[in-house]
Amino acid sequence: MQQIEGCVSETAVPVEKLVDNIKSANQRGLQNISELSDFREGAKIAIVGGGPSLKDNLELLKTYKRIIACGSVHDYLVENNIIPEWCMICDADPVVLNYVKLTNLDTKYLVASQCDPEVFNYFKDLNIYIWHAYGDKLGKEIFGENQVLLGGGCTIGTRAIVAAAAFGFSDIHLFGFDTCLTNDYKHHAYDFSTEEETLGNITEIQLGGPDSPKFKVADYMLGQIFDFKTILKVYANRLQFTFHGGGALAYLMELGHKLAKEKLEANNGNSI
Repeated sequence: MQQIEGCVSETAVPVEKLVDNIKSANQRGLQNISELSDFREGAKIAIVGGGPSLKDNLELLKTYKRIIACGSVHDYLVENNIIPEWCMICDADPVVLNYVKLTNLDTKYLVASQCDPEVFNYFKDLNIYIWHAYGDKLGKEIFGENQVLLGGGCTIGTRAIVAAAAFGFSDIHLFGFDTCLTNDYKHHAYDFSTEEETLGNITEIQLGGPDSPKFKVADYMLGQIFDFKTILKVYANRLQFTFHGGGALAYLMELGHKLAKEKLEANNGNSI
């Protein structure tokens, strides 16, 4: 699987700790994500992040059969009577457990090998599958031979997109992928679980010309924008994206369509 390049990002825990986590996870004898027979091409799939716009699209989301919850959004969905078919987790910090307290046997938990052993212990009596998050700070040999390595960048959102694409899905519907803050600095449809969790540095950006709208983004959101742009380059001929909710990524997609249309019209004009 091709690694997705983006802006520079740092891991939540030291690389040495990630390596120890991966070695520990590989010794558990867990089923691999590639063994999931239902994680294959078929009906449209909803990939759900926790952006503020999600709260306005819950009723629509309930009409989807195939749903991937991205990490921390899990409990918010369950609280709103939405049981995701899959929940994908990548965060090496055990803080992710604060967001998956409402586990159930109907959801398949796709846990990255880099996650803390505490996370694997927590899911041991549930439907758990392992996957490997490949990145530039980890050599392929760390994961062992004949392993499926999934790229995707610095967030679980873009990792989930790449995973869905890798296993054949092409009609991808994105919920809660705002990738920016609201004007009143709301970052998710729900609050952080602890006071220690912070957004860090906030930057104001423009994705178009000087007259384009401005977006407030945390560093990880900026990274996700770069990663999504690269995903579009790699998979543009295979994937169809539909955004439900606004934000930076939806605007980036709209801008891309506009530029492509203008280029097509210009080319057609030259050929007459």
